[in-house]
Amino acid sequence: MKIVIMGAGGHGRVVLDILQHHPEFKVIGFLDSDKKLHGKNVDGIPVLGGFSFLSVLIKKGTRGIIIAIGDNQARADFARRIKRKYKGKIELINAIHPTATIAKNACLGKGVVVAAGAIICAHAKIGNNVVVNTGAIVEHENIIEDNVHLSPGVRLAGRVRIKKGAHIGIGSTIIEMLTIGENSIVGAGSVVIKDISSNVTAVGIPTKVIKKRR
Repeated sequence: MKIVIMGAGGHGRVVLDILQHHPEFKVIGFLDSDKKLHGKNVDGIPVLGGFSFLSVLIKKGTRGIIIAIGDNQARADFARRIKRKYKGKIELINAIHPTATIAKNACLGKGVVVAAGAIICAHAKIGNNVVVNTGAIVEHENIIEDNVHLSPGVRLAGRVRIKKGAHIGIGSTIIEMLTIGENSIVGAGSVVIKDISSNVTAVGIPTKVIKKRR
């Protein structure tokens, strides 16, 4: 299947590396909104244009796309645009590194990135456009909703729920049976021992809410 990657930044390079482990996918190029990148190569793969160029690629037989953008809101916006404009013409694919461990009874949505060394345990549910980054641990019966980013080294104990658009910072730990609200940020290295409400930033050991977010 011919694949295009949306996003030619650092996360795009990670996703490219993952996809190159899968011979069933042929990455033909990147798309990126930064016009300065157009016509250049990223790790030997050309940056073909912006989002609008996707129409051309679909006509030429591209059937798969993955959104390789770390920012949750941007990733969600592009997913909505693809669904609205190209539904039935191109599909969001998953990029799963061969060193990741995923339980047979775990459930993954579409557009999911599971990076090297990540672990997704029994009966976990992963929504659409989720990033489970390098070495992250998603324990049993976790529910990870759409457009969440679990940064490298995140550790989620059992039955944790991460709601839509939340970002869990690098190396953070969340104890069992807690909920992180929509669009909230847990700062790097934090330890969460109680629920975090929606639209806030929380940091520290243990975490404290330091500000509200729009």
